[in-house]
Amino acid sequence: MARAPCLQNRPPARGQRPHAGAHLAKPGPGAAKEPVPLAASLATDDGRSRRSPRLLLSALSGLKPEVFSGTISGRSGRAGERLPAGSAVYRLNRTFLRTGSMCRCALAVLVLTCFPVAASAQTLTRVRIDAQDARSPAAKLTSAGYDVLHGTITDTSFELIASAPELAALEQQGFKPVVLERGRPFREIQAQQVGPEGTIPPGYPDLAGVLAQMNATAANFPAICQVVDLTARLGTPTTFEGRHVFAAKVSDNAAVDEDEPAFLMVSCHHSREIITPVIALDTLQRLTSQYGIDPQITDLVNRYEIWVAPVWNPDGYEYVFNVDNLWRKNRRGVPGGVGIDLNRNYPLGWSAPCSGSTSPTSETYKGPSPASEAETQTMIAFSQDRRFAKVLDFHSSGREVLYAYNCLSHPFTTFLQQQAAALSSAQGYAGATRPPSAEGEEQEWQLAMMGSFAFLTETATSFQPPYSEALAEAALVWPGTPWLLQRPISLSGHVTDAITGDPVAATITITGVNFQNGEQNGSGGAFGRYHVFLPAGTHTVEFSADGYASQSHVIQVTGTSAAVLEIALEPVALAMRLVSGPPGLVPPGPVPAVEVEITPVGQNVVPGSPTLHYRYGGGSFVGVPLTPLGGDLYRGTLPPVDCTDSPQFYCSARGHLGTTVYLPPNAPTEVFSFEVGEQVFVLQDNFESDLGWSVVNQNVTDGAWERAVPAGNGGARLDPPTDFDGSGRCYVTGNGVNQDLDGGPTILTSPLLDLSGAPEAEVSYARWIASSGADPLIVQVSNNNWASWATVESATSSAGGWVQNSFRVADLVAPTASVQVRFSVADQPNNSVTEAGVDAFTVSAVSCESGLPGDLDGDGDIDLSDFTIFQLCFGGSN
Repeated sequence: MARAPCLQNRPPARGQRPHAGAHLAKPGPGAAKEPVPLAASLATDDGRSRRSPRLLLSALSGLKPEVFSGTISGRSGRAGERLPAGSAVYRLNRTFLRTGSMCRCALAVLVLTCFPVAASAQTLTRVRIDAQDARSPAAKLTSAGYDVLHGTITDTSFELIASAPELAALEQQGFKPVVLERGRPFREIQAQQVGPEGTIPPGYPDLAGVLAQMNATAANFPAICQVVDLTARLGTPTTFEGRHVFAAKVSDNAAVDEDEPAFLMVSCHHSREIITPVIALDTLQRLTSQYGIDPQITDLVNRYEIWVAPVWNPDGYEYVFNVDNLWRKNRRGVPGGVGIDLNRNYPLGWSAPCSGSTSPTSETYKGPSPASEAETQTMIAFSQDRRFAKVLDFHSSGREVLYAYNCLSHPFTTFLQQQAAALSSAQGYAGATRPPSAEGEEQEWQLAMMGSFAFLTETATSFQPPYSEALAEAALVWPGTPWLLQRPISLSGHVTDAITGDPVAATITITGVNFQNGEQNGSGGAFGRYHVFLPAGTHTVEFSADGYASQSHVIQVTGTSAAVLEIALEPVALAMRLVSGPPGLVPPGPVPAVEVEITPVGQNVVPGSPTLHYRYGGGSFVGVPLTPLGGDLYRGTLPPVDCTDSPQFYCSARGHLGTTVYLPPNAPTEVFSFEVGEQVFVLQDNFESDLGWSVVNQNVTDGAWERAVPAGNGGARLDPPTDFDGSGRCYVTGNGVNQDLDGGPTILTSPLLDLSGAPEAEVSYARWIASSGADPLIVQVSNNNWASWATVESATSSAGGWVQNSFRVADLVAPTASVQVRFSVADQPNNSVTEAGVDAFTVSAVSCESGLPGDLDGDGDIDLSDFTIFQLCFGGSN
């Protein structure tokens, strides 16, 4: 917090740092003997607003108020701010005594608000809401953007932190908030914690104190610890109030960027959670002071590049100490409010229905756009620079570990929950876990976009416990840090150029794993390092990069395996791409032409070498030339196909230096193929009319399935705004205004489908599922009149949109004359906002009849042989 120089005239008490707020020296004649505490802001000539949280004026003599109400003008975020009633504005151009020296205030405007800060409208209030079935209103208020404290939710009550307008809105909704605490400067709270013999015990460090401890550690252990100004190093913007973000690096050679996996511990995205920097500083002290003494710590520091960032929200942290101990967000002014919730501002899931609030007045406001904040931009740049293999983000409170996503779907959710439980146990929290509070959180972005093994720990049971309890909590959770560092990386190594050895930025994909939210992983950095965390099993991992031939590797993963795979990618001589070719289903008869683009990269194409290879029933491939079309395009023609054919093909070309390139790259092991036949529909239902679907409700109190035009509600309550296919109607739950599914399940079942003559029948549909409590939409198929059901998928909430899915019936049940599909969803327990939808339901099969009339010998053409067969049918002879 920037300090107004003319207000810093009270010497600090012994053992205390000077406060940002102080007394004006030398009371004038007639001043009251006891100063009156007033909230104050100093708007200086440079337009910056400098807030003094606890300004005690001993005298106002000689200061003439110019304005008693109105707005403040200037270049700061407070420009145009309306003053509270009873405020006065004074223009200062005086000389004041300051601890024996002269201090001249620059021409400034001092705004004095005449009520105690503890009761100021600028601070927040913690309240309790009592209600029957309190979990339901708690979930709905959370979805509406209220700052509900998750760890306080019980069957009969919950707590939340709210501004004055939010409290008024709650009362208008019929709630009766019970005030538990009003926000005030944390310095005040800490100063009241008197120890033995009237002394003030050591307590939480303010922002300057945190940085001082970091610098002192680096000075004591310079070989293994450095404090880094991340804002300066990365060239990212300063915070709204002009501050930088700092982190400490701990490694056996801290001054050198070594080829080691990186680990990040970060705390205090939410400024009021001041216990979390204590945990980070405790970790820093243990890693450095015990290096060379504790074998475990020594080994970890030798093997990892460890980064500790105690305060990621410096502006908010200072505001907590100086103004409002309940403040959560940063301090950027935006139209309609102040502050962005930094842990709702990350891009992953920012637009999801379960992300932060869109209201600038909300304590969970996610910002005007993804990564809009300087702090978020610094974290993204920092992570892309260091490529952290593991991330631990500390918050408070709750004593539990958060994993995966809130309402988005992650294919490894079960694995991540198991790992979170193990971390929770190591931290002394008995395996307690839950999904994140919302999308847009930092650890979610690390997991999704950097492939990091990333978790969030909600520590302690309050934001600001007594400092002695904070130290005890730090000791309790410490064992989780070495556990996380020692947890094996399933697969790691480097990706390099096979010829030069230079690092390559490659994309890493897991074959057959469906990531639905744009997740990505890869190699990068100065050494081309990569890391992949996988559940136990057999996995095929593919490494690809522009200008290189891709590689696929099969690996076996166990809970303790740590495979190292060094990847050397071969630069490609030619780049080949299938421009057009046979679709997945081709009717009997002529086949659409194959067109291929062959682009010289490191070598030129040898004329005449581009070839189309095909086979229709196994055996050897037959090669036919690809005809040049001009430029880099080539065309090939496949023979006609019939119903009994199983066509496969691939392409090849040779570079002038002798390298042969294939398409697909692993041909002929991997080839293109297509099916012969035509698609026929057993059922096409856009739900504009009733084709025999049924709904069964079990313990549903509201919001069952209904066929309707979606009401939408603006998407505010997770509803689909429209149907999927544009026809108008679909099946939805809770289609009324402010209505969603409560209880359940509600089960939507298709009419009977006769698939006895369709062994390759396929079902496709569009589904919507959005739930603030991660309630799933369960899709199942039966072939025996409901006697048993096979699960197609259990889908958790999509990113605010419709998702298409399809499945082959025979992969789950035998196609019979009694096939049915059902969609089941429930809000159980009834504690969240849950909405589901189904549209564009189709059942299709493949039918094939020979498509070349007169081709009696089945060779794909009509010739003398066919005529001879025709003659024989009428008694002719050869």
